[in-house]
Amino acid sequence: AQSYLSFNVIQVQGELISGGMVEWLVGWLERGAPDAYGLEYGAALLMNLCLNTHGRSACGKVISHH
Repeated sequence: AQSYLSFNVIQVQGELISGGMVEWLVGWLERGAPDAYGLEYGAALLMNLCLNTHGRSACGKVISHH
């Protein structure tokens, strides 16, 4: 059951990354999260997406454009 859950997490991460979530999150955090709760969870989501190889690549592209 755990390997099935891990596969689903990787699949969801891939969908979020390919859908532009890394870029959106960086922009949202740059503009200022609405509150401390949003900042905490937005930063945590970005960190988790960047643990994925494709997420690190997307984050690197965002950084190189700044």
